[in-house]
Amino acid sequence: MANPFEDFIQTELPKRPFLASDVDEESIIVRRGQGARALAGVKLSEGQVLGMKDGQLQGVAQTGGGGSAVDALPYVQEEEAVQWVITHNRNNVNVVLNLYGADGKAFEADEVEVAANTVTITLLEAAAGRAILIFV
Repeated sequence: MANPFEDFIQTELPKRPFLASDVDEESIIVRRGQGARALAGVKLSEGQVLGMKDGQLQGVAQTGGGGSAVDALPYVQEEEAVQWVITHNRNNVNVVLNLYGADGKAFEADEVEVAANTVTITLLEAAAGRAILIFV
């Protein structure tokens, strides 16, 4: 007569997902088909994200909405100031702005003025931190 452990090994364990071999470090494990043994690792290269291409999940180049590469500009304001002036020289007024304080917490600007080659951020209280400008 089998004990509960043997029953588990014989009936339940084969239903559990597993990988036949270890995957590369910094990879993503995805299911490739039906069944418990249909797992595989997907290795991403620098600048790639996980995406569907030709019906299969794989590393694809990170792109923006129109199929072009994402154009982002990080900016660091090391000294506390009530006005941050960011010169980006992109000749583009279509900007998404994210602001983070020195503590890493996101915050909102009191006023933002966007020109073709600069973004001016005005705050009620002086702050240091960083901004990320994403051009669309």
